Amino acid sequence: MKIKISFAGSFQCRLATDPDGTKESPDVPADEGTDFGTPGKGWTFAWYEPSPDDPNLITHPPSFDRVIRLSNPFKLRNALVDDPWEDTKVTLVEVSRSLVPGLFPLPGVLADNLLVPLNADPLVGQVVSLGYAKFASATPGGGGGDGYEVLDDFAFHIGGMSFTALQVGKTKMTGRKDLGESVKTEYCQKKTALVEGLLQRGGYPMHPSRAKYLTYYLMYHGQRDGAYPMHISTYGSFFAMEATMPNIPLTQVQIRAIAGILPVVQKENLSWKLSLTWSRFDGDTLTGKIKGVLEGSN
Repeated sequence: MKIKISFAGSFQCRLATDPDGTKESPDVPADEGTDFGTPGKGWTFAWYEPSPDDPNLITHPPSFDRVIRLSNPFKLRNALVDDPWEDTKVTLVEVSRSLVPGLFPLPGVLADNLLVPLNADPLVGQVVSLGYAKFASATPGGGGGDGYEVLDDFAFHIGGMSFTALQVGKTKMTGRKDLGESVKTEYCQKKTALVEGLLQRGGYPMHPSRAKYLTYYLMYHGQRDGAYPMHISTYGSFFAMEATMPNIPLTQVQIRAIAGILPVVQKENLSWKLSLTWSRFDGDTLTGKIKGVLEGSN
């Protein structure tokens, strides 16, 4: 007996990157000319974005907390290439034919092996959360390095408390996969146009330091036709990458849904696992795309 729940959407992760340490959380960019190890010199360039008198600072500090948000992004930056932001939600629920009453058996097909979609299940459209999960490449047992991160403080949720679970242990990403030069070019073209448009329109364009950062051209070629700003080109490399975190074993599974397929499978003592795919991360807006599959079977 099997159940497969697919989901997709945007993710936000306000995190420091090389040369800032994994757990550093600078509030302002480092001044020009400071030493390489000075906090705030990383590629995601932090600064104190909210107003100092913002009442939300009490519960939502502006620094890089590394929390992976799949909905309700905090201080979402403009110039999203994959616009607009989309909360990560369940897109498809599939179950074994044996769990669907009224279906005629198919000759030569085991009812538990063939999955059928449940388009009307109340899980479809429900928001997915990873709790306060954070990328932590330095976590013991998880290894380190770009594309080999693990998750700390992980707690999986669907629809609030309809389905909740924790990870059995640390699961490491499988490394970076290049999505191709065309994806990088797409990003560079769209991002450059978005930034230029924001600056020309005025109003609420972006922080002056960020604007300078995103329009900086290498001195040796200057600002010429066909050239992309240096840092946008670098972000294009991040955007054109994908990394997977497959077959995360889950434990402490709790099902509290009162309608749909979940209460039915709760009686079957299934084993659960989760697979995640991260891609199209924009180091400027600190957002990317996530796809995932939750599977239960016995």
